[in-house]
Amino acid sequence: NGNENGPATLEAMKFYEVQKYVTYLPILSNGGAFLMSLKTFNKLSPEHQKVIVESIPAWTKAMDDECLKQDKEALAKMEAKGTKINYIKDLKPYIDVTASVRAEATKTWPKEWADAVEKILKLD
Repeated sequence: NGNENGPATLEAMKFYEVQKYVTYLPILSNGGAFLMSLKTFNKLSPEHQKVIVESIPAWTKAMDDECLKQDKEALAKMEAKGTKINYIKDLKPYIDVTASVRAEATKTWPKEWADAVEKILKLD
């Protein structure tokens, strides 16, 4: 049996009550989306539109940092409740074995999505 969820979701939904093991593969975290309808955005002054657009990178970083912090805390809580957490130290074998799937999938993606994947693969 298995599931694929971010650690904060696993902990919040009490999966640790029925799941003895978690393999932490850091490919999925909780997150948030910065959304506004185009109709609402277009009602704003150009100055306000500019402020919103320019704030998105800082908001995204703050959201990412908070979600990663929550994931770390959730893993610690689950471990304290008896869940065995397996940490993958070397992601290279996983990346290598999924290369053909990634290559096939990205053929139909917008270029910016494929570029984002390549950028992620270069991270440590």
